[in-house]
Amino acid sequence: MPWSFGVSFGAAFSATVLTAKLGRKVMVIGAVLLAAGLAGISLTVQLRGDEIGSWSLLPALLVGGLGMGMIIAPILDFILTDVPAEHAGSGSGVVNAFQQVGGALGIAVIGAIFLGFLGGSADTAAKDAGGRLGTALVQTQVSEDQQHRITDAFETCFTERTKAKDPTVEPASCAPLTQVTDPQAGAAIGAAAQDARREVFSTALQRTIYAQIGLTALVLLLVLLLPKQARHHDEAWEETPEQGNEPSGPGVAEPRTA
Repeated sequence: MPWSFGVSFGAAFSATVLTAKLGRKVMVIGAVLLAAGLAGISLTVQLRGDEIGSWSLLPALLVGGLGMGMIIAPILDFILTDVPAEHAGSGSGVVNAFQQVGGALGIAVIGAIFLGFLGGSADTAAKDAGGRLGTALVQTQVSEDQQHRITDAFETCFTERTKAKDPTVEPASCAPLTQVTDPQAGAAIGAAAQDARREVFSTALQRTIYAQIGLTALVLLLVLLLPKQARHHDEAWEETPEQGNEPSGPGVAEPRTA
C-alpha cells in the first residue's frame, strides 16, 4: 500500500507541477529517490531481522514509490519530444509496447537474480545454522557421534534442497533427519531449519535489492540522454497548419483548375 500510494502521488505531482518547472531533472530526482527507497528496504531488513513488520518498511516503501512515480509519469513525453507530431500516435504505441515487454522481462530477470542468490547463500546459511544446531544438540539425550551425523546431514540436506530445481522433492541426504526420535533433537532441527531459511532469504533479498539499485543507476544515466524539456504533442498539433489552411503568397503555386 505505501508503495502504490507513493507511485500515485509521485506520478500526479510530477506530471502536473514538477515536470514543467524542472524538466528532466524530475526524473533524475525520481531515480535518486527510488534508489534511496530500495536501500532503505535493504537496511530495514538487515537491522530489524525477525522483528520486521509492515510499519518498519513504510518509510522506505513510500520513498521508493514516490521515486518510481516521478519517473514513469513524465517519461513518455520526454521520449516522444523529438518525434514529429504526425507520428506521435505510432511512436506512443511503440513506447507502450516496449514498456510491456520491458516490464515482463524485468520481472523475469529480477526473479532469476533472486533465485541465483538464494542458492548461492545456502552454503553459508547451512553452516551457520548447523553450528547452532550442534550447540543445541549437546543439551539433548543424543550421543556425541550421532550429534555430528545429524549436523552434517542437516547442512547437506538444507544446501541440496535450497539449490534444487524442485524444492518440494526431498533429497536423499535428508533421510537421516527423519529418523531422529528424540523430541528435543527434533525441535532443535526444526529451529535450525527455520533460522537457515530466514538467513538465506534475507541475504538473497538484500543482494537482489543491490542489483536493483545498480539498474536504477543505469536508468539515471539513460535519463541524462533525454531532452532537457518535454514537449506535449497536443501543443505540437496546435502549431501544425491544418489541412486547407496552407500558406499563400508570392512563390506559392495556385492550384490548377480545369
